[in-house]
Amino acid sequence: MTPLGHAAFSLCTQRVVRRGSAAGWVFGGVFVDVDFLLFFTPAFNSLHRVVTHNLLFVSVTAFAVALLRRRSPGAVGLACSVFAGGLGHLLVDSMLDGNPSNGIGVALFWPWSDECWSPVNLVRVSPNPPSWNEPLAMAKAIVRSLRVEVPFYLWAAWLCWGRRGWKNSRIKP
Repeated sequence: MTPLGHAAFSLCTQRVVRRGSAAGWVFGGVFVDVDFLLFFTPAFNSLHRVVTHNLLFVSVTAFAVALLRRRSPGAVGLACSVFAGGLGHLLVDSMLDGNPSNGIGVALFWPWSDECWSPVNLVRVSPNPPSWNEPLAMAKAIVRSLRVEVPFYLWAAWLCWGRRGWKNSRIKP
């Protein structure tokens, strides 16, 4: 799922659960893909969905948010929202992985285990998937996978603007 898809999924999930900060959920849901900063390095394919896609990274991120906001009211609630958004990201990526180049799913217990976890994979895995070293082929595969994300884009747009009109479009935490 793309970062925009993760943001939309996180916002929709927060609105259904009705707990925590929408901004925290969205930040937690998108920040897990910070490993995309390594996209143009040779190590990216072996690191993606491993180093940042695990419980340790999500926990450390939430703890760092709590420390940075420790003097603000609601810091613990914000950190819990970041943690929940990160967990949602891990769950989505574990179930929507069409690129088995570094395993199907996420390395949930990394660094203690490199084993990938996927409760169920909801997308077709190509027998000859493109690698991240083939950017055009990978871009085509990503565009095909957007059909899973589009409903979340539409739902998030409706949550933000459709119910209240364009005048009141500010997302409230």
